This record gives sequence, C-alpha cells and structure tokens, in this order.
Amino acid sequence: MKSIGHARVPTSGQTLDAQLDQLHAQDCVPILRETMSGAKSDRTELKNALAALDQEEWPAAPTVR
Repeated sequence: MKSIGHARVPTSGQTLDAQLDQLHAQDCVPILRETMSGAKSDRTELKNALAALDQEEWPAAPTVR
C-alpha cells in the first residue's frame, strides 16, 4: 500500500525535519511540504495530496509533539 505524506509548519522559522523523518520512516512517496498556518483553508500542498489519493493510497501525517 502506498502512502502520500504531508508535512507542514506554520512559519518559516520552524523546521520540517522531524516530520520528514517520520514520513520517510513510513515510506511515503511523495512527501508534500508547506509552510502555512493550519487555520488557512487554501493550503495548496494539502489539496494536492488529497487529490492524488486513489483507492490504494493513504494520507500520512506525522505526529507533532
């Protein structure tokens, strides 16, 4: 089963490194990245990730602590 990853941070002062590590560990391909507030509804890369899903794919999001 294939997973599509999505990593997001709200500001450019933050890093995606921990999220990317988790998504790579889950063998996600592709991993879409964006720097944008989660409160915004117009999130291009999230929309791209959801649009790319088919019946055999699953979205994957890292755990943020």
